[in-house]
Parts: sequence; C-alpha cells; structure tokens
Amino acid sequence: MMRIEQRPLAQVAAGEVVAADVVDGQGNMLLGAGGVVNARILEQLARRGVVSLPLLVEVALSAEEVAARRAALEAQLDEQFACVRGQPLMEQLLQTVLRYRLGHA
Repeated sequence: MMRIEQRPLAQVAAGEVVAADVVDGQGNMLLGAGGVVNARILEQLARRGVVSLPLLVEVALSAEEVAARRAALEAQLDEQFACVRGQPLMEQLLQTVLRYRLGHA
C-alpha cells in the first residue's frame, strides 16, 4: 500500500517519487506529481527554497491488515455495484476495480 509522507528535502533520496505537484511561492510548478527525484532536481529545489517534499512511500501490511482491507473494499464495492449484479461485464469491472484498489489504495 502506498501512502504520502512529507519529508525534509535533506532526507529525500534520488529515485523517490513525488506524490503531489511541487510549486514555489508564486505558484510556478517546479516538479509534477509522479516525478522521480534525482540529485540535480534536489539541488534545483533547494535553490528555489523548497524545504520538504510529499513523497509516495510503500507501506508493508500484515496478512491481517490485507484481509481487513480487502473485506472493507469488497463491502464498499458490493454496495456500489448492487444494482448491476449478475451482469457479466459489470462483474468483471467490479473485480478489476477491486484489484486496482487493493494494489493502489
């Protein structure tokens, strides 16, 4: 599971992924969400006065947490897809959404 962690620029390593757009005080975009940080980018951000970055961080879940997460998502999707149950394409969509949410939520 991914989560967003705000980290001081000095603690950001090359190869980490930015979770949200990084803008300066005037609203100019310095680095877009999903951008991968490298040494040159870190230097440029520091020169522009950026002090921290929102990063995507992988969080390992226990088997119990994964099972609980899956059950909660299944219950939510069952409610959202209740009126189209039994339709093969909608069932396929439900399973695709569930797989996506379990991998990206």
